[in-house]
Amino acid sequence: MYQLQRPSPIELSLNQLLDCRLIHFKAMLKKELTLSQQAGHILSRYRGSGMEFDEVRQYQPGDDIRHIDWRVTARTGKAHSKIFREERDRPVVIAIDLNASMFFGSENKVKAMMACELASIIGWSTIDKHQRTGLQLLGQQPQYTDLVHTRSNWLVLLQQICQRYQNQLSHLASIELKVHDLQESLMHLPTGASVHIISDFYHYQEADLSCLQQGMKRHLLTLWQITDPLEFELPENQFESLSVTQHQKRGLLPLQQKSFVQKYRQLAAQRQDNLSQIFSKYRLTSHHLSTAKEWHEYF
Repeated sequence: MYQLQRPSPIELSLNQLLDCRLIHFKAMLKKELTLSQQAGHILSRYRGSGMEFDEVRQYQPGDDIRHIDWRVTARTGKAHSKIFREERDRPVVIAIDLNASMFFGSENKVKAMMACELASIIGWSTIDKHQRTGLQLLGQQPQYTDLVHTRSNWLVLLQQICQRYQNQLSHLASIELKVHDLQESLMHLPTGASVHIISDFYHYQEADLSCLQQGMKRHLLTLWQITDPLEFELPENQFESLSVTQHQKRGLLPLQQKSFVQKYRQLAAQRQDNLSQIFSKYRLTSHHLSTAKEWHEYF
């Protein structure tokens, strides 16, 4: 069980992302199906003469006679064919939200750092399977990378993650919230891509997420929501107040006021419930991760 070491809860290092290859990513999804046209290692929705048996169905004109199931044919009196799933390549694209809200954390890491670590974990897993892998770095100026399939090229993408992260971190005071057009992101993808979108999703409204339902017809989408415990519950009986900063504005949260703490808790729960309902309404596959946990608690 590997424990990832972080020299800083805020500063992200390349060595940190390199160490993520020691964390074995176990997919939380069932066996994946691909829409891609390129041959590869993942089972496809396209049916043909691949190595993986799918089902037996009644013979249709054009079926290969070599695949006729004679046992079923003899039992039913009607010709039946064995159908197989072809192996095809599924390109993987990992979208990382690096908006200002992601640079928040009350534990040993900020949300943006956990997002970058998750992207690295997924990326190492797909590169090891020889799948083409690319990145989308979302924020003020979205950045789209080419698909790569070698470790050396993946290392270059990890360097880009670190550079973009550090650039965002050094300009937090001047960065304005950017609600990225997810539909635009999907337009940059090859058909059949497996897309992982990593964000807190707090700045996305239903209209922003509804377009993903249409995107599911062409891609396999997985949403990873990263949150922090302090976003749901304020510490009680520890401090009189908590200082918070947003851009150039500063304020105090009155922790001794029970009514305020209770209202804060209610609003946080309502926000999360609304988001969960949107995910459910559009049948979006989502996973919830917390900065309070380490990777071995998930994988």
